[in-house]
Amino acid sequence: GDFLTGSVVGVSKAPHDVKIIPNQWNTIEATVNGDHFVVVFNGKKVADGRDARRTSGHIGLQLAHPEDVRHASLEFRNIKVRRLP
Repeated sequence: GDFLTGSVVGVSKAPHDVKIIPNQWNTIEATVNGDHFVVVFNGKKVADGRDARRTSGHIGLQLAHPEDVRHASLEFRNIKVRRLP
């Protein structure tokens, strides 16, 4: 689809040149403050948007890029969630 890795679906699309570095740990930092979403992928801000419909709810993590192999394995580590002051 159009919402690639680093995007916030329905809010902000990451650029098409954002690439997953294969065989390495990639980093994603997502900051959500009220209706404002900012995503930093491997040190680069890739998404920034607002959506009042998404001020609470679930967090979903998925792999989404055209080069992804169907049924590829995906691993997450060091997931931290904290409330902003």
